[in-house]
Amino acid sequence: MWTKGSCTGAHVLQTGTMQCHYQTITIGCNMSTDTSYPHNLKKVRKKQFSRLQDGLFLDHAGSTLYAASQIQSFSKDLQENLYGNPHSGNPSSDITKAIVHQVRCTVLTHFNVTLDDYDIVFCPGSTDALKMVGQYLSWNKGDSFVYLEDNHTSIVGIRELAFEKGSKSYCLTLPRPCSKKSSISPFTLSHYNMRSIKIPQFSQNGSNHHRSLNLFAYPAQSNFSGSRYPLNWIDDVQKNGLPQVQDQETASENKWLVLLDAAAFVSTSKLDLKAYPADFVCISFYKMFGFPTGIGALLVKKESCKYLSQKVYFGGGTANGYLAQSDYFKPREILHERLEDGSLNFLDIIALKYGFDALKKICGPISSVQEHTFALTQRLYRGFQEMRHANGQPVFKIYSHSNFDSRVTQGPIVTFNVTRDDGSFVGFNHVVHLASSRNIHLRAGCFCNVGACSAHLALDPQQLQHVYESGHVCGDSVDLVEGYPVGAVRASLGYMSTQDDVDQFLAFLCECFVQTSTIYEIFYDALSEPEPQQTDEIVLEKITLYPVKSCQGLDVDEWQISDTGLKYDRNWMVVNEYGVCLTLKRHTKLTQIYPHIDLKRSKLVLRAKGHGSIDVPLDCSRSDSDHVTADFCHTKVCGDRIVGLDCGPVASLWLTQVLGENASLVRKLPDARRQSKRKNGVAQSNGAHEHHLALTNEAQYLLLSRGSLQRIITAMARSDAPEKDEKRMDTDSIAARFRSNFIITGAGAFAEEAWKSISIKTSEGRVTFQCVGLCNRCSMVCIDQATGQRSIEPLRTLGTLPPSEHIVSEVQKIPSKRRNHFGVYLRGSNNVCTVRVGSHVTPVQEESKVKI
Repeated sequence: MWTKGSCTGAHVLQTGTMQCHYQTITIGCNMSTDTSYPHNLKKVRKKQFSRLQDGLFLDHAGSTLYAASQIQSFSKDLQENLYGNPHSGNPSSDITKAIVHQVRCTVLTHFNVTLDDYDIVFCPGSTDALKMVGQYLSWNKGDSFVYLEDNHTSIVGIRELAFEKGSKSYCLTLPRPCSKKSSISPFTLSHYNMRSIKIPQFSQNGSNHHRSLNLFAYPAQSNFSGSRYPLNWIDDVQKNGLPQVQDQETASENKWLVLLDAAAFVSTSKLDLKAYPADFVCISFYKMFGFPTGIGALLVKKESCKYLSQKVYFGGGTANGYLAQSDYFKPREILHERLEDGSLNFLDIIALKYGFDALKKICGPISSVQEHTFALTQRLYRGFQEMRHANGQPVFKIYSHSNFDSRVTQGPIVTFNVTRDDGSFVGFNHVVHLASSRNIHLRAGCFCNVGACSAHLALDPQQLQHVYESGHVCGDSVDLVEGYPVGAVRASLGYMSTQDDVDQFLAFLCECFVQTSTIYEIFYDALSEPEPQQTDEIVLEKITLYPVKSCQGLDVDEWQISDTGLKYDRNWMVVNEYGVCLTLKRHTKLTQIYPHIDLKRSKLVLRAKGHGSIDVPLDCSRSDSDHVTADFCHTKVCGDRIVGLDCGPVASLWLTQVLGENASLVRKLPDARRQSKRKNGVAQSNGAHEHHLALTNEAQYLLLSRGSLQRIITAMARSDAPEKDEKRMDTDSIAARFRSNFIITGAGAFAEEAWKSISIKTSEGRVTFQCVGLCNRCSMVCIDQATGQRSIEPLRTLGTLPPSEHIVSEVQKIPSKRRNHFGVYLRGSNNVCTVRVGSHVTPVQEESKVKI
């Protein structure tokens, strides 16, 4: 039995029911448990997947996890055996060549066929396999490429290759709206409508009289919703074609081939190519057993090999003979030898053996994996279906063509959005950020399947195109447009998933999103609570700089401004042995490091409890230390490439001892300039303007208001937050989580979000800062800056407060109903001056909406 007060990430399951906010919901019925698959799954998890002990992994559709024994066996093999290039013809080469051949047989055996039935072409992954089909197929003018709207981007992209050869492209779509109660079935091909996508000009002038070669592509399992499409479509299309496309008078003259995207399907299910002999099948092995990640395959039916005849380029190993001095080239006769250019990724191919071995030893037959994962998926789905707000409204909108009642039509994926008790949507980014605070791994967005996403979410293609043209890109912070989602959250299960995983996830969702009557009052009546009102004087109350990115802040009474922000603010970063910047989101031990700027000695001093202190020069040149290159951030927002200076082995040793992992301190080059991400309130993709950053993510400064902070404190205090300490968090501890440079007092709650600019009085005169946008918040704010511990606050409460009426997204026509932002980005002038605590602040009101 779960109750809201006890859902803190770890839960106690006492019965087959879950009590969630005054409603009891049944979530178990005839489902497998951890004692039936395999009988010792919990022990297997502990031994093979010990890295899961502190986290909940629900992104198996992105990549499943490798087993410890799989890596150990492969590593042992590499250490004990000598493997050479299979093209070399020496003893080590011969061994490699023989093993690669055996692995080809192993792969095909897994799909119940042999080398007499299919050839297998190794490639980097499913995308490359699909690309090969598009590039090498014997397209002719007037041929057709037809794809289901529910397809991965990599299949849809084939239409460009078909068009290049003069072939037509069509998309099969379901009529809108299409509900589960409708007589229109997504599992019946004849129910689909045909939409012309790319038609060469000559194809519109008349019919073609040659025997056309046509390709139909569809997924065995949707990577968006987990819906599974009938495998008997393969035989139907091969024999009868698609009536929506072909001219019935010439139907008998047309040849139809079927391309099956099996990448998602084969991760948990048996694909019998003897029973369902698709012409082309693509797979990615990391989706099956986690490692290796750089190898996939294209399986080609032997009778269909002849249709991949348009390869022009020839690389090493693909020629039976050629002449450099004249135009002569004789290709290899066997398909895989003709298509596998250059040296094979032979060590990764050898690693496949240990992936199949681990899968078989841990799970037994793949059919048992399908039964196990489907039972867990049903449990998750039923928990979603029956979870309700206090007013009886559902908590989730689930996207699928099935009712999760058959493993034939549904795979181990549940795709959803969260809704509030008034029917409004919670942004999927907010859900993922909260999950990250609990170390729960999900995926959000459209999952490289815009067709299924737009169909399930009822997004109008023209509206979606407008969203893209307005600047939205996959992976950015835009998740709601005019109150409606432009993506979803996906939870996917794998062969090592357990019932506890499902129950923990349901407990997390219950804790964060189910609204009781008490929460209802908190969420919607927070505005009625007395709060600080704007006074006649707004004052700069606090100045904080963060010399080392993601480490503790340094409060100062006065500080000099530079052309990149506060002088020395985020001029240093901690990098690991690969040169990647360590950030607080993943490395919470950074909170143990307290920087201090000693201006008299011109030193940066770093202190950590139990580790003493070290110091490094504030200013250095290229001649002072080694020149290194590092990635300071691995996101699409701040993924710039920067050059810094290594602060030396003493700093590296000290950081390694404090953090418990290899680390070095790197200083941004004084003359290095990164372009600001924002200008006039708009996030910039090209960064082509004159304002510069140090190692900050978006802008030079971040400003918070004491009145806005108090609003969040008030809402949190009235909530039923499970962490009792969170109710007692004061304004300063909350403010520290938001890591601002300036805190002002005297302004009303969220009044700063309507400002165009501010000016701060200094002894040198007034200095002006432009307000250039709002700061979107993620799970970083859920980290206690004093202890490094994670929670779900204040992000959970922040997501329940309505935004200011002044706020509107760049791609939205109306304001969002909820906020996921807090704090205002500022851009300063290049004037050198000093700001002081207690200075008077004058805002300039924004006439139009503030851009986020």
